[in-house]
Amino acid sequence: MKLSNKIPVLISMYRVGNCLDNTVIELFHVILKTELVKNKKFKSIEEFKLEFG
Repeated sequence: MKLSNKIPVLISMYRVGNCLDNTVIELFHVILKTELVKNKKFKSIEEFKLEFG
């Protein structure tokens, strides 16, 4: 069973090819990742992938 069927959420779907529905969450993820990576130094690409994989 899908998680969305187990918890009370409203799934918002827009027409295929229109990204306006995703704009807010995509921006949130960009800001979140930017803030998490801003002052962090990674020793390798593997360490980065483990952090954000």
